[in-house]
Amino acid sequence: MIINLLWLILFVTLPLWAQVTGELETLDKQCSAGMGLSCAKAAYLTKKQDISQAYDYYKKGCELKDETACFNMKSLDPKDMYFKKAQGVMGLHTTKISHCHNPELKKKYSQIQLKEVWHTVNMRIFLSGLGKVTSSEITTNLSKEFIDCTKKIVNEIQFPKPDPRIFPRFDYVLTIRSME
Repeated sequence: MIINLLWLILFVTLPLWAQVTGELETLDKQCSAGMGLSCAKAAYLTKKQDISQAYDYYKKGCELKDETACFNMKSLDPKDMYFKKAQGVMGLHTTKISHCHNPELKKKYSQIQLKEVWHTVNMRIFLSGLGKVTSSEITTNLSKEFIDCTKKIVNEIQFPKPDPRIFPRFDYVLTIRSME
């Protein structure tokens, strides 16, 4: 029964994949011949398998003055996509970083006279082509101990491998709330 179901799925999807592959080849030729809309269509077909290739198709279509390609290219900009991923990675580490700020203050939360204070931490993180942190610059009004602790955490983070077309620098701003 399961084998029959697998054969049915293969029988139905294989011709569809062959059709998409053939259509992509045609669109690629038309795109190379200067038809911007074909570039946009080729990008749409490749978007799920290869975002970088889809971006290149949209870019070429935009250069050929196709408005659809220009509009969709913005959503696939490798730099924007990479920085969204990098922000997600940093988001996983913000709690650790916030614990670098005066850990003794956690004991004072039960006191009523504490005042809420917000601190801004500006980080500039430089990455290798493999997504490893090569160096980081941290500016804040907090202590040198906080900066050292934050650098130690940041320097151990593994970011996604950046697209070779983007500059391997990532800026991140973190706001820390504390009671003092």
